[in-house]
Amino acid sequence: MIKIAVDGLGSDKAPQPEILGVERALEENPEISVILIGKKELFPISSLKQKFSERIDFGDCEISNFPFNSPAEFLKKKVNNSIVNAISLIKENKVSAVVSAGDTGILLVVALKILGTLPGILRPAIGVLLPTKTGFSLLIDAGANPTVKPINLQQFATLGSLTYELLFKKANPTVGLLNIGKEENKGTELYQQSYNLLKNSPLNFLGNVEGCEIFKGIVDVIVCDGFVGNIILKFGEGIVETLNQALKDYFSSETKYRMRRWFSKPVLEEFIEKLNYEEQGGGILLGINGTIVVAHGRSNERAIKNAIQTAAFFAQSNLIQFLKNNLPFYFNIKNED
Repeated sequence: MIKIAVDGLGSDKAPQPEILGVERALEENPEISVILIGKKELFPISSLKQKFSERIDFGDCEISNFPFNSPAEFLKKKVNNSIVNAISLIKENKVSAVVSAGDTGILLVVALKILGTLPGILRPAIGVLLPTKTGFSLLIDAGANPTVKPINLQQFATLGSLTYELLFKKANPTVGLLNIGKEENKGTELYQQSYNLLKNSPLNFLGNVEGCEIFKGIVDVIVCDGFVGNIILKFGEGIVETLNQALKDYFSSETKYRMRRWFSKPVLEEFIEKLNYEEQGGGILLGINGTIVVAHGRSNERAIKNAIQTAAFFAQSNLIQFLKNNLPFYFNIKNED
């Protein structure tokens, strides 16, 4: 049984998406149990307990995660809140993973303070899967680090490569650096230096990848800083929303080709669905000494449910131990295990 802690106060519309998401996850996956963190008076404790018996518990907290002006202010005022309480359960070995749709910056600083990074890793990064013509690519960083140094991008690439290897059972995945052109000297000084680092690393680095190639599946892992990565992620989400609305308008309009379009509808809907952030539920915070899935602030119950399933998968796959075992090959660190 995989036990997951869920921040019940993280999303924009909390706690309803979290409650319904937890309920759906428990219904679909009998191999997981959940500790739901929040204000007990906001949750239907007795009915959920009655329905799922020993597979659900509740962790009370005094305050939600907002409002705070900065992660630093959040840490000063802590202690009894849903993010801190959820992540502390990993430290205490009471859960295998955490899911939260709370503020990414706060999640990051709390995870760093309580769990720390994996040996040799300077900064953690968020990895998300993007659909491509050939399957999926892993984009890293998707928003944890707006400003970085070349060594950070090299480490993100390494974390992404190992995670992709574990996910898809593919040895030595290909890596590309997101840039404005293919040439080695393209981009800012940061990206030129990062290119050289990646080129001389043990990674299977294929060079620069341009924005128009993101969904072509040219490489398995796409590396960028969190500022660029987050823009790409939200741009993709905007495309999904726009296409969904366009599809509705398209099939509700009256033309002589209406019947032909209805036959093509399932294909178009399947394509759009692959881009939908709700399908994955969230990104994995890589480099932290614990399994944390960062869900979208505007997550609905489906997104929360899938984020829980994603967290359970990574916990069951022993991602953290896999990274600990393999990172020493890439960095000059001692394998403590």
